[in-house]
Amino acid sequence: MQDLRIYVGGGAANQGMSIRGVCTTVDEARCLRGIFEEAITRGSDTLWVDCQQLRDVSYVGQQAIFQVEQLARAAQLIIYWCGLSVHLVQELSATGLYLLLRCLPATSYQGPESVRQGATPLVQC
Repeated sequence: MQDLRIYVGGGAANQGMSIRGVCTTVDEARCLRGIFEEAITRGSDTLWVDCQQLRDVSYVGQQAIFQVEQLARAAQLIIYWCGLSVHLVQELSATGLYLLLRCLPATSYQGPESVRQGATPLVQC
């Protein structure tokens, strides 16, 4: 799987996303940011992001994640990044981004289960 796929679901009280594939191009980073911007405007206070199937995030992808975190903080939205692989933790740690994220193990995900199962709307970037 070499493309970026994002499943989105839940309401304002319990939002969730499942990010799968890779976020390595400028277009994928723009798409990722746009989807998060939509989630931020829904007015909830928490967003759960399942990252178990996210394989790679380039520097431009990390920039998008940093921007998303800044927008979320300004909107008083907490994003929980769940299930990052060891490889992704190393990538994000190399740039310092990992220190800014609220990372949890995959078992801590509390968003809609339908998102993790891929049974919600899919956005393919």
